[in-house]
Amino acid sequence: MTVEELIQQAASVVKPKQNGEFTIASVGCALLSANGNLYLGVNVDTSSSMGYCAEHNAIGTMITAGEYTIDTVVAVWLDDNDSIYILSPCGRCRAIWTPM
Repeated sequence: MTVEELIQQAASVVKPKQNGEFTIASVGCALLSANGNLYLGVNVDTSSSMGYCAEHNAIGTMITAGEYTIDTVVAVWLDDNDSIYILSPCGRCRAIWTPM
């Protein structure tokens, strides 16, 4: 899978929903495992500070499936015109990305 395809996969799960002053699913992530499997995730923002980013969601899904090594990960945000913006993974997710 190409990086461009991963970007499109990440964008396909962005479906923002406002929850008070917080937003869920405003960032999408596509993760390709070392075995070539695709995992998707979205962010969850909460008032309790217990939310998580889209990358963390996709990484958790990958681990739940029994995989532990990431090949490529991309996160995106879409503006009101559906223009795609590629985001850098957060520090927490970069630390998880370190090979196990």
